[in-house]
Amino acid sequence: MPQWTHLHFAIWIRGGQAGAVEALQRDDAAIARAPRLAGGRRRRAAVPARLHGPATLLLVAAVAVAAAGFARGFRWLIGLGVATWAGSSDPLEAASSLPRWRLAAAVAVAVFAATAIGRRAMARYHQRLGMASVAAAARGEGPGPSLAGSLTRAAGTLAASAGLTSIGRESAIIETGGSLGASAARLTGRPVAPLASAGIAAAFSAAYHAPLAAVLYTREHLGAGRAGGVGQPSSRSTALPGATAYAAGGAVAGFAATRFLFGSGTIFPAGHHPLSGQTVALSLVALIPAYAASRIFFLVREQLAARTARAGDAPEAWLRWIGPLALAVAAGTAVATAPGTAGNGMEAIEQAATGATVALALTLMAGKLVATTFAIGAGAPGGIVSPSMAVAAGAALTTFHAVAELGVTLPGSWWDGALVAMAVGLAASVRSPLVAIVMVAEMTGDLRLVPLSALIVGACYLLDSGVARLQAVPLPLLAGNASRIVLDDDA
Repeated sequence: MPQWTHLHFAIWIRGGQAGAVEALQRDDAAIARAPRLAGGRRRRAAVPARLHGPATLLLVAAVAVAAAGFARGFRWLIGLGVATWAGSSDPLEAASSLPRWRLAAAVAVAVFAATAIGRRAMARYHQRLGMASVAAAARGEGPGPSLAGSLTRAAGTLAASAGLTSIGRESAIIETGGSLGASAARLTGRPVAPLASAGIAAAFSAAYHAPLAAVLYTREHLGAGRAGGVGQPSSRSTALPGATAYAAGGAVAGFAATRFLFGSGTIFPAGHHPLSGQTVALSLVALIPAYAASRIFFLVREQLAARTARAGDAPEAWLRWIGPLALAVAAGTAVATAPGTAGNGMEAIEQAATGATVALALTLMAGKLVATTFAIGAGAPGGIVSPSMAVAAGAALTTFHAVAELGVTLPGSWWDGALVAMAVGLAASVRSPLVAIVMVAEMTGDLRLVPLSALIVGACYLLDSGVARLQAVPLPLLAGNASRIVLDDDA
């Protein structure tokens, strides 16, 4: 009797116990009958993507543990790099202790070096690089990502993060996770989409401690399991069976490895009273400011990054590099002006749970927006999920302070309001409403946030739809076509 898994039970429910056993036996037999290549290796026959036997399930677990281990090691290397030259692994403490000129120079050099590494990777690996390539692999399309290319881009993110750049480090983790899954599939002759989905979900879950959001991210944002492109309706002929189930398995395995093997816990403190009427009122007060700041953040950084990319095709070398150099200097100046913008934003957000000062609120809203925009605009490989949450939380806290200065008493916990505003930032900037509803709740370990997050994200969606209808030329808003496009900083 073969070993049963959640996938076998799914087939059992649909087609009976005997059908599940027969499917497993057919898969193993198909591999056994495969013709041999030179040297005695077997050419693996094409088998259904939904089920490949216990060996594939063990491979999923191995990919998930490898992705979680990479996430752990990547964060450790960043901390080691910062501590080596700045004296502390904490980016905020390190940035605050450095002379402003030295901090500005270090960030500028880090951004420029990361941009050079990213351009080198793009020149060599082309379409087999970035989150778009990983997303295509999860849909069963394209040549698939290059693991060497993903690691090269990760080196660029490592250089930027170790230099205290205001940039998200998680994009490198998630892209590498997807590349690990795709590479494992190619090496073992199995379909790429399920294992790539498992690797992406495992890396996302390990990076953010959010397994449910990881599954939704692969399905909603990357389009895992839907051949033909993100946002295209699936049918029996276009759906890729098993990709979502494998993503779920990868997310759970990645979370378990992070939690029990590497001892990591929740990222943010839990809310105080997220189901209270006071928190609802705070969330409504913060909705429009958080949405506006997040939308501005999205539009400005993508337009700036697009201009830099176009300049990269210039025939003269100095024209190709003058823009990134200027933006790198601007990024360094921004971080030196507001040292609280150093790092990906997680540490600064956590400070808001205990001391949401005006200075911290403005640093999160305006400083983070400017510093990250310059770094991404220069071409440094990195993500925007963490900075987007920081910008939205800062906009909410700034609004609370402004209302309080007008003499209006805002009851309730401002931290609860900031947590809900972070969901708005994810919805508006990453353009994934379902991910936004559950992700912040999982990062705090407080699922009481889910109902209110769903309410506010729904209001954000309606607001976004209304703004889109007012545009003569529709902008890439949450309800528009850009929600179907995967960008390389969408992690």
